This record gives sequence, structure tokens and C-alpha cells, in this order.
Amino acid sequence: MNVGRRVGAGLWLMAGLAVGCSTTSELTISLPPLDGVESEIVDAIGAAEQRVREDPSSPASWAALADRLSAHGFKREAAAAYREAERLAPDEFLWPYLEGLAQSGIDYGATAAALERALAIDASYAPAHLHYGRALRHLDRRDEARTAFESAARLDPRRAEAELGLGRLALAEDRPADARVHLERAVALDPNRRDVQEALARALFALGDEGAAQRHAALSLRMPQVELRADPRSQRQLEPAGSRQRDHFARLLMRAGDLPAAEQQLRRAIEINPRLHTARYRLAWVLSRTDRPDESLEQIDRAIALKGDVSEYRTFRGRALVRLGRPTEAVDTYREALATAPDSARAHRELGGVLVELGDTDDGLEHLRRAVELSPRDAPSRRDLGLALLELGRAADALPELEEALRLMPDDVTIQSAVRDCRQRLQRD
Repeated sequence: MNVGRRVGAGLWLMAGLAVGCSTTSELTISLPPLDGVESEIVDAIGAAEQRVREDPSSPASWAALADRLSAHGFKREAAAAYREAERLAPDEFLWPYLEGLAQSGIDYGATAAALERALAIDASYAPAHLHYGRALRHLDRRDEARTAFESAARLDPRRAEAELGLGRLALAEDRPADARVHLERAVALDPNRRDVQEALARALFALGDEGAAQRHAALSLRMPQVELRADPRSQRQLEPAGSRQRDHFARLLMRAGDLPAAEQQLRRAIEINPRLHTARYRLAWVLSRTDRPDESLEQIDRAIALKGDVSEYRTFRGRALVRLGRPTEAVDTYREALATAPDSARAHRELGGVLVELGDTDDGLEHLRRAVELSPRDAPSRRDLGLALLELGRAADALPELEEALRLMPDDVTIQSAVRDCRQRLQRD
């Protein structure tokens, strides 16, 4: 790993000293010590620092330094730099807003104070009310938090986070029936969030509905943790620096479909930090999508060697082995994935499909059914179970699965064709 020299300890940037700068006091900010930090990050922070030194009266220069510090986890120092930008441009919403985000989880009092200043400039932005409400809830200022969440819900009724916030307040105040109302609304708005499902499970348990509580708790375990969806004003454009930031940027490029650019970022991330297993996993995915299965298998094997307890990596390896025509090895790899994560619907589904292809139909169908049981709204699981049953001549059993798959994924040509075939067979019989 490329690491930087010791930079920043005791280094002070002096603000308010430029000629013509109106200030009543001398303000300072200390940069963090950068011992052991990747040299590319050290250089990027150094460049941003130099820009401030050259123009200390520019709010944009201070904000650029803050952006760079925040991107690499130096949140306190970033907050101080955003504060300098705010001092120089006190009518700009963004600087106190970003300061509040940087302080979140570190100092909720400072977070609330910064967001309050931002909202005094522009109260029309729903995410600001959400962050403000969260900070107030942590400070036990419940009435103010409720007002903030209600403002967010009014400004953007499509956001689950506002209902989640109101539901959590109701739980804290021992009002589970009210909490259930808000949290069921949150689930309706965004059913694929762990925090929403967990909170609803708590409300249901408090109301004595243990069966429903257990179902939502189980669902939550298979869902991602999402902090806040769609906060465009917090998105800052930065040239990536360092292995983790390049890995993150590659993920965004992958979502956008720019696989060559993603590969370039991932290879650079691995060059900087060869032990970054997430970058190797993503590179394996890119190589698979660009028809390089042998290279893909090599990278996923390296990712597993670095982090062997990630079920998703072994599931991907199983898929790679199937593509290379090595299904027996794939079965072993899928079983290893399930040993780590027994409730992985995808691993059950893919293992079931391979087993059916290998002629082990009973075990294969058991895994396919388990995938449906674990993820009943997953169209591929329904599809693969239906197709396997149809291939085995069990059209009557296949049709309900295929029809449900078609309802969930109505534009899928494969499912449409299978449903027609299934119905024709049943008519002939």
C-alpha cells in the first residue's frame, strides 16, 4: 500500500488575513495528521490546502478543502473548513448544510446548530429537515424533531425517511399504534430498507403481533442499510483519490454502464491497495461482463482469499465456474456460500438450478423452493423454479410459479413464453 509522509500535524491555515478581507478576528483550522495515509490522498489534500493558501478569502477554496477532507473521513476538520466558507459567504445555504452533515454522528449539537442556520437561509429542501430532525431526536428535543420530520413529509411526501422518523419518535414515546401507522407508510414508500423493516418489527412486537414482527425482522436481515436516498445538494464533484474512493467511484461508473472507465479505476485502486477485497470483487464483475471469465475467476479468488466470510463473493464464484463449464466445482462453492449465509435466496436459487442441470432434481428443487420461500417477490426465483418444474414435465406445478413470476416481471420474454408453453401442455393433457 502506498502511504504518505507525516503531513498536517500542527499545520495551521490562517483565514481572514488577506488584504481587503472583512473580519473581526483571526480564524484558524488545523489539518489532520496523515501518518500511514495513502500518498495519493496526502497529495490531494495538499493540493486543496495550497489552493486555500493562495486565496484564503475564497469560500470556494475553503469548500474544496472541506470536500476533500470529508471524502477521506476527516469530518471534524471538514466541518471547520465548511465553517470558514460560511463565514466568507454567509448567505449560501450549502456551507452550513454540509457542515451539519460532516458533524452528524460526531456532535449532534453542532449538527443541529449548523442545519438550523442552513434552514434559515432555505427551508425548501426536504433532506435538510430530515437531517435536522434526526439530530434533534438524538438530542431528545422530540417536539422540534417532530416538526422537522413533518416539514420533510410535507415538502416531499414520497420519502420514507420522514415517516420513519415520525415512527421512531412514536416508539420512543411509547405510542406503538401511532408508530405502526407511520412505519407502514414508510414500508409502502420504500419496502427495501433495513431500518424501516426493523422499526416496523419493533412496533408490531410492542403491539403483541409477534408473528408479523418476526416476519418483518427476518425481511430486514436481507435488505441493505440505507441512510438517505436522493440528497443531490450533498453530492460534491471530486476527482477520486485513494483506493477506497476509486473503488466507490468505480461502483458509480458500473451503475452508469461505463465498464471500461470502472475497470480503470478499480485497477488503480488495487495498485494502491492490493488488499482491498471490494475492488477485486467489483473488478471480477466487470471482467465477467466483458467476456473475460478466466480473469474474473482469478480476481474473485483473490477477493475470497482476503475476505472469505462474504457469501456474495462465493456466490459470484459459483456463477463464474458455471460459465467456465465447471458445474461440479460450482456446487461446492455455492454450498460454501450457504454455510456462511444460510438465508441467501440467490445462492439457493443458483445452486438449485445447477443441481437440476446435473440431474439431482430433488435437491435442486428443494433449493429453488427455499429461494422462493426466502424471497417470495423475487421474480427470478419464481421463474427458475417454474422452468425447472416445466422441464421435469410437471406443468400443473410450474404454472402458478410462472404466472406469479410474470406478474412480478411482466415484460420478461422468457417467462411469457414459458407460461404459454405451460398452458398449452395442460390443455393437451
